[in-house]
Amino acid sequence: MHSLDLPVSRIGWETSTDEKIMQARKDVDQVMTLMRSNVEKLSLRGEKLDNLIARAENLDVSAQQFQRCAHEVRRQVHWKHRMGQFAMIAVGAFFAVSAFTYVAF
Repeated sequence: MHSLDLPVSRIGWETSTDEKIMQARKDVDQVMTLMRSNVEKLSLRGEKLDNLIARAENLDVSAQQFQRCAHEVRRQVHWKHRMGQFAMIAVGAFFAVSAFTYVAF
């Protein structure tokens, strides 16, 4: 009769076979622990990648907004420069006409 205090898996097995089975179970437990750890790390990595993707999308939106604003500022500066040129031409034309009318009369 076998002792009842042994686990069910050990009843009826020889010691050397029983030790091999127990060692195999320990190895399986270690592999399962390692796999659980790997799955947890993959989950964390996935969260970090999701965070990185969200940040990259925000950066892309900000870059597009910056590009639109920069284009608008460049256009405003261009027209301000053109208005300055037109003002200088108008002042020059005024003085030229004034000088011409002064000399003519």
